[in-house]
Amino acid sequence: TVASRLLARARPAVSGDGQWGLYIGADDNVYWTDGLQEVAWTQTGNVRSIAMTPDHRYIAFTTTDYDNKIAILDTMNKTSAVATLSVPTTGAGTSADLGFADVLSFNCTGDTLIFDAFTQATLAQSVSGSWGMYGMRLKDLVCFALLPPSPGLDIGDPSMAHTLPYTLLANYVYTTNQQSTVGMVSLDLVNNRLGVLTNGLS
Repeated sequence: TVASRLLARARPAVSGDGQWGLYIGADDNVYWTDGLQEVAWTQTGNVRSIAMTPDHRYIAFTTTDYDNKIAILDTMNKTSAVATLSVPTTGAGTSADLGFADVLSFNCTGDTLIFDAFTQATLAQSVSGSWGMYGMRLKDLVCFALLPPSPGLDIGDPSMAHTLPYTLLANYVYTTNQQSTVGMVSLDLVNNRLGVLTNGLS
């Protein structure tokens, strides 16, 4: 059954009309379901996270390789592409590779994919890693930073609004002096506004 196959660690994807669901089974394969029946969609056994546009035209997924790639499938044209996760840096014409993406979320118009990514950095000969949040334009697979890693701050688990194409929610953990604050933020990409909805959650 669907319930026995579904992995709680992997967020499922649902079409905008609610008629179709896409989820990752215990065998790390993708399944389509209408709630009553299911169809195996992959046999590779290496899918880790997924997202689907509301019109179910585009599907994005990451793999258990934990690399800096996101695969994009166009179900209408039956084409696929693999995007390398790299974002521009302050130097002219320079970019930096991200580590690996985890949670994926398309906006309601299906032209932008939002994702969190883990990246390691070396500071004062000490290697550390943190989570930041990024976006990708589907028309050219170009990535851009929304909330890049910041000392003590991890942000991720993005969830796009259902009716506002450039508004989202995300979780964060801010750690300072060995004390952590957990909460949620809202981000308005049109007006470049960031708001803290709740904090001090446990």
